Amino acid sequence: MEEPSVEKLREVPQDIIEPLCRAVGWVIVNWTFVEQNLTYWSYAAYHRGGARFEPKGLPRNFKKKVGFLRKAFREVDFARPFAAECVPYLDAAAIIVKTRDYLAHGTIHNYEPVNDVLVFAKVDNTKDQTDHQHEFLRLPLTDLIEQGNQCVRMTTSMIKISARIDQAFVAQNKANN
Repeated sequence: MEEPSVEKLREVPQDIIEPLCRAVGWVIVNWTFVEQNLTYWSYAAYHRGGARFEPKGLPRNFKKKVGFLRKAFREVDFARPFAAECVPYLDAAAIIVKTRDYLAHGTIHNYEPVNDVLVFAKVDNTKDQTDHQHEFLRLPLTDLIEQGNQCVRMTTSMIKISARIDQAFVAQNKANN
């Protein structure tokens, strides 16, 4: 009996596998820098007043970080001055995270050669958490690469904001001691 090939299981032609892996890696690797900045912003806001409305500790997953940060940028004196420049990154990240989730938690389902469209499949819980459902994301390869590029552009700016947040955080530490 012949072993099934990975290419047949995925229904993706062999010549697209390498560019696909590069594009997926480009998004995943560059996403980590975006999320790392969000983690740092959460840390700073949490330790400068945000703990009062997040008693279980620092938010860990993306959705909770974004919710926490939106509230912190409205209600935490330390974070409020950074809101205007940070909130647009929360909005942009919320768009990219959908693709990131399909790449990290789903599988390549199909490749449509017309327009180089990739179809990713993901099995997820239903809203009531009692069953599973299949979800699909259709994405042109060029859009996938662009989302990785977007992460790079975002990170370049977010790092500068994080440095200013860090300066303000350290300055408050010195003032409090």
